[in-house]
Amino acid sequence: MNFDMISAGLKKSWDVFLANIVAYVVGVLILMIVGMLSIFLIPIILLAPLAYGFAYMAIKGMRGDKVEIGDMFIALKSVSAFIRSWMYLIIPFVIFFILGICVFLISAVLAQISGTLAFLFSMFMFLVYLVLLIVMIPIVFYSLYIYIMTPSENVVYAYKEGFAVFKANIVMTIIAIIVVYIMAIIPILGAIMGGLFTVYLLKELKPDLRDNS
Repeated sequence: MNFDMISAGLKKSWDVFLANIVAYVVGVLILMIVGMLSIFLIPIILLAPLAYGFAYMAIKGMRGDKVEIGDMFIALKSVSAFIRSWMYLIIPFVIFFILGICVFLISAVLAQISGTLAFLFSMFMFLVYLVLLIVMIPIVFYSLYIYIMTPSENVVYAYKEGFAVFKANIVMTIIAIIVVYIMAIIPILGAIMGGLFTVYLLKELKPDLRDNS
């Protein structure tokens, strides 16, 4: 457990935030508004590319470049970038969607045999879903930033590398996730600092990761 790394990461994140405060605040406000309106078609279509753009802003700031509001829309500048941003979300969505369909069908069959069996199966699958979510959190924690920093690689590579970083730094990652969640309590600032801090930590834990974003 490296407390110096955490304190240095928080300080660096704060400095980067202050240097690009307008771009980051406007960026997170745009993301929040789109998220709140995502029950409509166009906002939900924009959600993935804007989340991608916000993560890119964190990466750009942490490498010492000046962050601009326009960086928020980087995944909307081409069809390929737009598709790439959505590919990151499609895999976990498909996994949980297919699993949900299977659970529904099996529960329906079991309900015809025994209501108790159907209930027990539903409770078991609820626990499976919970475990999957717990496992996904540390993997997703790093993978989006890896995905953006390695544009020549696909999303499976990003998830695999995210898991590898977590596996090699389990305690540090768990503490970092807790720190990010605590910061998230603070509206707007918490989201910005959380992204910046995660990028800093990722680069410290995996110094061989090349930033080609």
